Amino acid sequence: MLRSFHVLIGSSKRPLLEKYWVEREDHQEEEEEGGGDKRDLGGILPGLTPVDSFLELYEAASNNTGPGSSQTRPDTILNSGRQTFVHFSREGLLYVAEVRKEASPLVVFELLYSVYHVFVEYFEEVTEVALKDNFVTAYMVR
Repeated sequence: MLRSFHVLIGSSKRPLLEKYWVEREDHQEEEEEGGGDKRDLGGILPGLTPVDSFLELYEAASNNTGPGSSQTRPDTILNSGRQTFVHFSREGLLYVAEVRKEASPLVVFELLYSVYHVFVEYFEEVTEVALKDNFVTAYMVR
């Protein structure tokens, strides 16, 4: 279901925190499809990380918003055909989950919001500085 979880800094879109779960079945499927490079973390194109893939989709969706558009911000579910990203933004940070197999978006949102609320319980204020100062604690939250 969930392949990876990322917290990105909102202004620069740089990864602040990343966690990967690679399922054995997914590796076997990728090797059969010719994508057996162990360094490829599952991006749309070989060599791209999930964050790179997400940012391409996010920027494309951002360009379709604004004046003259019915949307005011990118969709919270972005799909590339091979990957699906579920994300939300809080206090200048983007919380992103990469999903490979069919999963209920509400379950993924619930997981992302749960992680955010655990951070609030631990750090009171969830900011870039708070996560950097408490990196070990934040990384251990699974």
